[in-house]
Amino acid sequence: MEKRYFEVRSDDGNASVLIGHAAVFLPCLSEDLGGFVERINPGAFKRTLAENPLVHCLKNHNTDLPLGDTGNGSLILSEDSTGLAFRLSLPEGVSYACDLKALMQRGDNLRCSIGFNVVSESWDDSGPIPIRTLIDLNLYEISVGVVFPAYKDTDVALRSLAEARKAIEVADRERQRRIRETERRIAHGKILKWKHR
Repeated sequence: MEKRYFEVRSDDGNASVLIGHAAVFLPCLSEDLGGFVERINPGAFKRTLAENPLVHCLKNHNTDLPLGDTGNGSLILSEDSTGLAFRLSLPEGVSYACDLKALMQRGDNLRCSIGFNVVSESWDDSGPIPIRTLIDLNLYEISVGVVFPAYKDTDVALRSLAEARKAIEVADRERQRRIRETERRIAHGKILKWKHR
């Protein structure tokens, strides 16, 4: 199973819902994943979501720390024009969920991740760094509370629905800016390498 990491933000001290995108589609590129970058094709989750799999949401990929799943309805997943959208109702009275919520409320720069297996992919070796395009994936889990992202263009927030909609609009504008920058770098043969911070 492969894993990819994404950003998490928190703005609302009263909400107990995470809402956003756990994965974003091309042309967004990942950071350097060890000599290559990747992008996710629109539709990459369509088949697996149609099969209604049991997908878990975990804290930091730890199976001992479940936060919700699609089976009980606490995790809702869908594919939209941006990517893999999700809504997670955090469990009440669960210590590690309360800890996660407190860290997000404080503004810690935590991230999300997905765990998946590749069904179909393609490779483009024509540029300065190979680009892997994920075409069809089996999704097993999403995680929150992780540290190092592969994709910087995802959006996740802990907030009310109205605030989430406004934040997603702001994130979409920022995503479009990053897309234009990525396209410019590709056109000039420059792609940012992964930097450990």
